[in-house]
Amino acid sequence: ERGYTAVVVYMTSKDETQQEEAAAALRSLGVSTPPVFIGQPDVYAEDKDTVATVWNEKDALNGLIRAIRQYRPAVIISHDLNGEYGDGASMLTARYIQRAVKYAAGTSADKDSYNEFGAWSTQRLFLHLYDGDANVTIDRTVPLDAFRRRSAAEVEQDVYDSFSESYRYPLSVDDPIYGLAEYGLIYSDPSLKTLPLNNDLFYGL
Repeated sequence: ERGYTAVVVYMTSKDETQQEEAAAALRSLGVSTPPVFIGQPDVYAEDKDTVATVWNEKDALNGLIRAIRQYRPAVIISHDLNGEYGDGASMLTARYIQRAVKYAAGTSADKDSYNEFGAWSTQRLFLHLYDGDANVTIDRTVPLDAFRRRSAAEVEQDVYDSFSESYRYPLSVDDPIYGLAEYGLIYSDPSLKTLPLNNDLFYGL
């Protein structure tokens, strides 16, 4: 709606069809930049420790660090620390992204991406459903010009329906927990002014 550039990073997957459908879905949502796939195994568990035994921690972190340095985001939004609906992979991602933001701003981690892109300091990191120092709620029911006066929730439902059934999770787009567009600020560049309660992820940037 604002014309900003967005990049979506998936911790999984190596499945070609799944990647193609994800990219097509993002184009429908107005995201023109191809998604990034870190390539960790697509595993479901109800705790992060189980997922951590399957994922390669160094590769996962370096994949996130590389994406941050390459695309240089002002704002990053990631998963709930409790995994939304209890998903261990989301829990682990929420923890990895905090470390990756810190490492991407330095020089010691992932020398390859540092040599290629340099360091990058993200200005704000929000986590889904996190009770932070500042919180942002996005109303997904508001008609948007970018979607010809349809709401984000309506467009999301169409996109969800376009996926092959084998790639759909048994969740509703309007799920009372996962569907809440509520985000809490967990990290902010110290030089930025305090984020007021105005529901603007990009305030002051």
